[in-house]
Amino acid sequence: MTNTNLTFSPESLLWQVNQELLIFTLATRAVLLEMAHPLVAQGISDHSNFRKNPYGRLVRTMLAASAVTFGTRRQGAMGAKHVQHCHRKIQGVLEHTTGPYLAGTPYDAFDPALRLWVFATLVDAPMTAYELFVAPLTAAEKVNYYADCKTLGRMLGVPPKTLPTDWAAFDAYYQGMLQSDTLTVGKTARELKTALFTVPGGRVIKRLSFVSIGLLPPRIRDEFGFTWRDKDQAKLERNLRRWAWVRQRAPQAFAVSPVATWHQVVGRA
Repeated sequence: MTNTNLTFSPESLLWQVNQELLIFTLATRAVLLEMAHPLVAQGISDHSNFRKNPYGRLVRTMLAASAVTFGTRRQGAMGAKHVQHCHRKIQGVLEHTTGPYLAGTPYDAFDPALRLWVFATLVDAPMTAYELFVAPLTAAEKVNYYADCKTLGRMLGVPPKTLPTDWAAFDAYYQGMLQSDTLTVGKTARELKTALFTVPGGRVIKRLSFVSIGLLPPRIRDEFGFTWRDKDQAKLERNLRRWAWVRQRAPQAFAVSPVATWHQVVGRA
């Protein structure tokens, strides 16, 4: 029996996909794609201590997302409220002309377009990891997964009218963004990327981020200044096969988030 007080059912596809621990292999990719938007990068630079502690923001984002995805309705509401609170004063102007944005362009964390892009990276990462390491999703499963993601997006403050109506519309939006100069890696984003890999422990994080870097769109990877050779691509493909082999043979208890497991057990009690 499932606890109806949970925001999402443990039987839902959103739960099944987002509980996978191997999502963390794509965490850096999600962060870098966020920062590839010049206005998002400027907001992170101006209103966080990312240069000194880049992992704090990532951990806080994951904790809030876990509370909203796996927690009770009350915990989800509190997590969503925390996200709203953290973004309420994030405003400013772009420092350097980047892509289609001129220096001095204003930004606001409550801008629906910026919220949608950050949300989109959080939709893509779990789905990509699941398909790489667990199993491909059918067209119908993607439709169902995105339907729950829309609820998640509304809880995280994306205006309902801004959210693409269905999976096909979301996929068209996401692919269009990847190909558009709206995503242009500028000076600020490259500085943030450097901070990510040069703070204490940064070398280890860069090694752990190999899959994330390899799965970036080539244009964006090049703009960040990553070197990617044929031997790197071959290594990436080997790593993906190895991770998939391990995931398919690992006991379920070791392959999924302990937060999700705990809420699932409590919900059935």
